Amino acid sequence: MATLTAVTDSHGVAPQRSTGSKAGAVVIVGGLTMLLLLTFELAGLLDAIDRGIAGFFAERLGEDFPLMLPLWVRWSVAAVLAFALPAVMLLVAERWRRVLLWIACTLVMQAWAPVLCLAAHQPQVAVVVLASLISGAVVILCARRTQVVIQHELS
Repeated sequence: MATLTAVTDSHGVAPQRSTGSKAGAVVIVGGLTMLLLLTFELAGLLDAIDRGIAGFFAERLGEDFPLMLPLWVRWSVAAVLAFALPAVMLLVAERWRRVLLWIACTLVMQAWAPVLCLAAHQPQVAVVVLASLISGAVVILCARRTQVVIQHELS
């Protein structure tokens, strides 16, 4: 029969879980979020979601939306959100607070749609809402599995 033994170093100490920096985690999460959003854009998924949202509000409000937000505005907000939300979420110590922050941010991003409709703009919020959903979900899932260390420099 095989027996399981603990892996130890030369001093008989078991290795600890690896730790990483917050900055590295933020860059990875934000970068992967933006890459995934770009893939969705190239596949036409974001346009399909935006058309569905616009159709929903057009039926309820009974009018069309002649104005559009510039593409650079939507993607700039999505980029800021993809990197800022994980940074803020990693500053929060408890999981329930991270989830609450994630839900609040996503709801605020979804609230853009009716506001844009009232201003006669097409409610093109898919990229911003998905940036919030994806980056927040990745932080929630990864923060429970890894240990992020806060490194304070003593001056």
